[in-house]
Amino acid sequence: MKRSEILVDIGLVVLAIISTGLLVFEITHDVTASTSKLISQLDIVIALIFFADFIYGFLQAKSKSQFFSKRWYELLASIPITSTTTQILRSLRLLRVLRIIRLMARMRRVADFYLDGPKFQILSIVLTVFTLVFMGAVAFHSYEFGINQNVHNLFDSFWWAMVTVTTIGYGDIYPVTTAGRIVAMMLMIVGIGTLGTVIGSVATQFLRAEEEFKKE
Repeated sequence: MKRSEILVDIGLVVLAIISTGLLVFEITHDVTASTSKLISQLDIVIALIFFADFIYGFLQAKSKSQFFSKRWYELLASIPITSTTTQILRSLRLLRVLRIIRLMARMRRVADFYLDGPKFQILSIVLTVFTLVFMGAVAFHSYEFGINQNVHNLFDSFWWAMVTVTTIGYGDIYPVTTAGRIVAMMLMIVGIGTLGTVIGSVATQFLRAEEEFKKE
């Protein structure tokens, strides 16, 4: 990978962090009309940059169908949606959570340039778990906060997402809305598969380390 491509990836990582921060700010604060307008304008600019990056990658790809099948979610994450006047638009607004996937993908590309195999694998595991928990927490909070008496802040939603992904399920926080329950079901299904993959990857790293130690 060229250094110029790394710099572009780093720039897109920064934009993805800003975009994610705007989303978290919107769902955790009562924003004024002027603040909401400013956030909308920033979101449109970021979305256009993401869209341009997607189109550039699509045009440069040797296999257009393969590129689209692997990165279709980036196109959805490029949609600028800020209105929350209806439940439908509120749901569409969560498409911006997909940008956390773009953020993790870009961070993996940057990390792959600087880190060796084992360190990169460990970082990938951490990023995968964080991505899943973050997306689940933000979606859950967006639907449950203000309705669910057990959800007082974003940390409560992160706590719920973590215990759900790890299948612990303390039961102190649970969804009460239909949308929240749908998020919970999706997180459970994806979480079980992800947790199995993480455990398998960690076990593989330990086995490799043990084999290398024996060879020495």
